[in-house]
Amino acid sequence: MCRIHLKAAREWGITWHVILESVHESMNQELEKKYKPTEEKLKILVHTQTKKKPDYKEIFYPQLINKTDITLTNDELTLLNKCQVFNVDYQYMLCY
Repeated sequence: MCRIHLKAAREWGITWHVILESVHESMNQELEKKYKPTEEKLKILVHTQTKKKPDYKEIFYPQLINKTDITLTNDELTLLNKCQVFNVDYQYMLCY
């Protein structure tokens, strides 16, 4: 592509810059025609599919409530709150 530009610049001389600018301008206009509908569709999709964040903050209740007189450390409470989604290691089971 570079060789073609250099050859055209040699042949057309000073007017080559005007020709090249005209070519670029017409290409940009054609590309804009092609991409404008897609950009408009994207704007509409983004506008319709973005959800507003709720004004309220959800309150989550703890999964574990200690109704015994045993005092648990924060690490132990964290482990117990993980519930069934966490596989308790065998060594923890031996402690109690």
